[in-house]
Amino acid sequence: MDIVEKSNRTLHRLEQNDPKLKSLHIVGRDNTAGHTAKGCFWVHDEADLSKLGNAIGNNEHLSVISFHESSEWTLDSRPLFEGLQRNTTITNLTLYGSIGIGVLNEYVANISSLTRIGIINCDLRSGVVGTLASAMHIFPNLNIIAIFKCTIDGASLKEFAIGIRGLSCLQELHFLSNEDPTTGGIEGAEAIATLVQDPSCNLTDLHLSDCGFSNDSIQIVVNSLMGNTKLETLNLSFNKIERSGCESIATLLQDPRCCLTHLNLGSCGFKNELTSIIVDGLSGNAKLEQLDFSYNRIGRSGCESIATLLQEPNSNINKINLSKCKIDNDCSTLLAQALIGNNKLNYLDLARNPSITESGWNAFSTILSNCSNTTLCSFGDDDDGKDVAPGNLASLLKLNRAVEIEPLFDLDSEEDERKPKALPNVIDWFGRIGGSTQDEEVVKCIEARKLSAIYQFARAMTLEFIPSPSDILLLHKEARDRLIKAKEELEAKDEIIQHRCGISDSIDSLPKKRKHGE
Repeated sequence: MDIVEKSNRTLHRLEQNDPKLKSLHIVGRDNTAGHTAKGCFWVHDEADLSKLGNAIGNNEHLSVISFHESSEWTLDSRPLFEGLQRNTTITNLTLYGSIGIGVLNEYVANISSLTRIGIINCDLRSGVVGTLASAMHIFPNLNIIAIFKCTIDGASLKEFAIGIRGLSCLQELHFLSNEDPTTGGIEGAEAIATLVQDPSCNLTDLHLSDCGFSNDSIQIVVNSLMGNTKLETLNLSFNKIERSGCESIATLLQDPRCCLTHLNLGSCGFKNELTSIIVDGLSGNAKLEQLDFSYNRIGRSGCESIATLLQEPNSNINKINLSKCKIDNDCSTLLAQALIGNNKLNYLDLARNPSITESGWNAFSTILSNCSNTTLCSFGDDDDGKDVAPGNLASLLKLNRAVEIEPLFDLDSEEDERKPKALPNVIDWFGRIGGSTQDEEVVKCIEARKLSAIYQFARAMTLEFIPSPSDILLLHKEARDRLIKAKEELEAKDEIIQHRCGISDSIDSLPKKRKHGE
């Protein structure tokens, strides 16, 4: 199928309001490389743009649209963008290359439904970024801005950060893999710091991954977050962080006002000591839930610190990523022992650690087989998407995987009481499915899911039954009825006894038979 036929098919689906077509990618005929996704439309002439604009304007299901740089944008594009402005369902706009700035400023300024804007492969230097930042203020519902693989220096980053101040609806800001080595300079870091300290800033997610931030720049950004009660996700991955930067992060984590739940420090050049500084900063922190140390050199002392963290009763860490961290059998044994009694962690990514051999995995098997841990579900996937845990360990992990239990309960609309009405049918279903196959692996999987369902059901049950007022009245009535019945039974027995006693007295009054010889 050539690009003309593919374009016509996409146009037809748009015109027919196909509810399954959620994304549209608009590309020039001179740009065919890499565009194989469904929903692509290759522009050839102004007639194409007019048809496409009309279809977009009348469509009620489209939510994502992307524009790819092309020489075709020298055509009269007004019909296309007039249709775009009529559309009320598009929330996600992605702009590739220099087309991004022109489209954003000239054509889509009136789209009030946008909630996310992505800028990819664009040169944002020389004042371009200032124009971009100004355009962001036009969208009243914009809450995500992502700038990816763009050329932006420190001065331009500062201009952008100043330009988007006052966007109170903005919740997520992503600067990812931007190419200019000066992006993460002091000037840019100070601009980010000023932005997050602005009273109108409501950022919950800040991603500064692979932006060339120096250790000094990291300290400036992290220190600006002291006292911040809104930020929940901080991604500093692929930036070089040294001891002083780690100490700043540890101090932030110890701040009782810190609300971080996700911290990504992957590929930051950490070794044992730096890892321990970060983890020690989590002592007493009950808010952080996910911690990413992937692609660092985590040795024994780093694992000892992580093991101590896993044993802290107040810790709420449920996911730790230690992928490609030089973990060996000794380290894996430390981590396994730390999971005894831990009921929070459900994901421990140990993928791409070839030094973990059979003995290292067996340490986890022992903990899981004796039910010392009932929450761990995964050790991550390899490059092919396969579970890294060996077969026997993978089977044990399946027993911990939560089954959605809520549907197994019914709620009494009047009493708001959980009643396990569906569970017997579920167990019966497992039994029937298991009996319909001779495949041992399938049967084992079914049994694991069955046991997991029963286990999760038991955990979801209330430990103490507290009757409602109506239940108490009912219990009193049942108790009273039982007492009345018991009394009636006693009275009946008493009558029988008395009757029998009367007969005995009559018998006793009769002349006794004389014995022979008397």
